[in-house]
Amino acid sequence: MPMSSSRVRKRKRSESVSDSSAGAEIRALVLAAAQALAVPGAPSDAALNSLLTLKRESRVRPGAFSSDVALKLFFQFVRRHEAQGPNEVATIASADALAKALAGAMQRQLDTRDGDARFRHVLRVLVPEPETTPGHESLRPDRILFYTREFAQVDASRSLAQQLGLDVLFEDDAILAVDKPADVLSVDGLDAAEVSIQRRVQQLCPEARMVHRLDFATSGVLLVALTRTAAQSLSAQFRARSVQKTYFAKVAGRVAGDAGTIELAMGPHPTEKLVQIVQEASPPGEEEYPRGGARWSTTHWRVVYRSPAADAASEADAANDGGDQQAVFEWTLMELKPVTGKTHQLRVHMQYLGHPILGDTLYSRAVVGDKAPRLCLHAAKLEIAHPVTNAPLVIESRCPF
Repeated sequence: MPMSSSRVRKRKRSESVSDSSAGAEIRALVLAAAQALAVPGAPSDAALNSLLTLKRESRVRPGAFSSDVALKLFFQFVRRHEAQGPNEVATIASADALAKALAGAMQRQLDTRDGDARFRHVLRVLVPEPETTPGHESLRPDRILFYTREFAQVDASRSLAQQLGLDVLFEDDAILAVDKPADVLSVDGLDAAEVSIQRRVQQLCPEARMVHRLDFATSGVLLVALTRTAAQSLSAQFRARSVQKTYFAKVAGRVAGDAGTIELAMGPHPTEKLVQIVQEASPPGEEEYPRGGARWSTTHWRVVYRSPAADAASEADAANDGGDQQAVFEWTLMELKPVTGKTHQLRVHMQYLGHPILGDTLYSRAVVGDKAPRLCLHAAKLEIAHPVTNAPLVIESRCPF
């Protein structure tokens, strides 16, 4: 009888995991733990291949796998050899207890590896902790969890900065952060002749994925995931809005007040492609999704610096030029922290505030289009949890204006 296509896909997925570098390391860990615990009649490496199956647990975290190997070892080896005499696992009365013992032995092996390259893809081994860890609720207590990682395959003969022709702000085996220049595409567009940062990176690392993007005219920190699991982790952080983003913008006029928050419903312009507009809607919380394709957007802002007042500057210029006064253009340097990440959010918010960003030829060409040689918007800082270590990571880029 032919096997169903879903079962075939499931088997192929399990085989691809087992045959990976992480799968080979997990087999070695399980075998060493079984031998260390003196599991009676412990299986050989060849026999373990048929016992060890790994199931991807994306709900737990990217790169997490579960296995029922403790359950199989308990019934096929421990219970069968109980009468053969005392051993370390003779007092283990259940598959749950054996899972804890095996996981503990494997984690001790990892804790003492000291750079042992045999287990570089396995980060942690544990049993489900449903009371304290989200995603563990549906896992049986006799399962063992393996947290794994991937390593980017990049040509190491030259630095990435040299190969990309960009300033690299941070790089390791999982992620890359570059200092994106203004007027460069983050991802491929309609014009194949324009080389995006996405294309440059993927030519060196085909597995790389863009987890966020900056507008063509915006400069600053641009983050790229170099592995699949890193991309899953970072994408989840962006969806949960746990990533902290800080921008600097030079805007027209002297902004009143020192700090504030802008909260608007934004949506696409009915006729102008790429343009976003402010839309009327109920207050946030009363209507989660406003009508007309609009979405709520929130930005916290703070004044960093104000240019000299026009009157004072004009008087100073007049004194220096013998009384010939000229109009002085006032501006304010703003720190912007977007909570949401809507298209052109910061441009629209500053325009709504009455202080468009200098050089913005899309939304305020007549007012500020000729006030700067570029859009004065810069992604200065990105704060994330590292997708492998979960340690806080702050990546910064110096503001060029």
